[in-house]
Amino acid sequence: LWLSSNWMDDRLSLHEWFLLQFQCINSFSAQQLLNNFSFRALAMTSVDSMKSLCPGIPAHALHQIFNVLHRKNEPT
Repeated sequence: LWLSSNWMDDRLSLHEWFLLQFQCINSFSAQQLLNNFSFRALAMTSVDSMKSLCPGIPAHALHQIFNVLHRKNEPT
C-alpha cells in the first residue's frame, strides 16, 4: 500500500516546491512524480509516460506540468 511507502518525506525539496506552485499539484502528487522521475527526466518525459507511472495524478494536472515544462502556452 502507498501508505506504507518509505518515499514519503515531510521535508520540502526545491523540486517539490517548484511542483507545488501548480494549483493542481499537492505534496503527495509532487513526491510521487519525483519518486518516479528525476526532475531532469520529468522535464523531458511525455505525458503518456507520466500517466503510466503516476496513474493517481489527474491527467489535467500532468498536462499542465508538461505544458509549462515544454513552454506549450507561449505564443510562437
